[in-house]
Amino acid sequence: MTTPGKIVVTILNFNGKKHLERLLPSVLGQTHPHFETVVVDNCSTDDDVAWLRSQFPTVKVIVAPANEGYSALNRVFTLPEAQDAACFLFLTNDLILDRRVLEHGQKVLSEDETIGLLGFDMLGAMKWVDPAELTAASARLGEPVAKETKLFGGAAMMFRREIYDLLGGIDPVYFCYCDEDDFQTRARAAGFRIAVLNTPIWHNAGNNTLATSSRWSAFLQCRNDIRFRLVNFGLLRAAAGAIKGALIACAPFVKIDRSSPYEVRRRPFSPVRNAGIVLEAWWWNAVHFCETLRTRGEVRRRIRQARARREEGKAL
Repeated sequence: MTTPGKIVVTILNFNGKKHLERLLPSVLGQTHPHFETVVVDNCSTDDDVAWLRSQFPTVKVIVAPANEGYSALNRVFTLPEAQDAACFLFLTNDLILDRRVLEHGQKVLSEDETIGLLGFDMLGAMKWVDPAELTAASARLGEPVAKETKLFGGAAMMFRREIYDLLGGIDPVYFCYCDEDDFQTRARAAGFRIAVLNTPIWHNAGNNTLATSSRWSAFLQCRNDIRFRLVNFGLLRAAAGAIKGALIACAPFVKIDRSSPYEVRRRPFSPVRNAGIVLEAWWWNAVHFCETLRTRGEVRRRIRQARARREEGKAL
């Protein structure tokens, strides 16, 4: 049995003490009365873990044995503190929350059972903005309003436990980029609605760990774009996405927004150097093609089962 209204807030961290110094006070100061806070540390190489345990003793810390990327957050599902949770909020460490994020998210999910996942008004998600914008946005906020969408940025993602129980957690193959899109797409295919709430969160876009490793980031973005489409939409959509990605990376006549971290990841260097990244991403997907098809088959099977179980529940 789950405890009504209990939320487990799970924060992903890697060498991010400077981010956690801003994020954790905004999490612990939430107006919602019933939540647990967990930090999953991706094998940081500095003193993050010791600092966390010293400065935030009420926060549970899990240390992954290696850097597992975004999927390290899956570790929270097996914790005793999580067994009676109604829902989860997954966060990256480079955020600051409005103090009503949990309260408003819980309100929307409790009032509309068709909504399975919630995003938030992410200030600076694509372009950097001053953190003072969060104070201004919070002052303007009235009643929480959720608007349906297809996908939202996974830096802050609130969802019902039922989604994990039916469909599983974050796919570890992605490591980062497209993993939250994959999770949300599977949930939507299983019949859950996805919405974005107008409660604001500040995001330190472009100033996180992967922002300093452009080639690796660009490779993961290109590789995962193709795999995401193949798993969720099939071969034709994957091929079309691969061609589009190659044009963005290598064709000078295709314009991009250089102030957007996402756009820069898709074209980080010169056309010739970018071509090498694209070819490497294509080669990876060719080598792992059969494995990806098996994943697609398992995903489709679980989606069918989830839809059937949810229909049975509605009929009771």
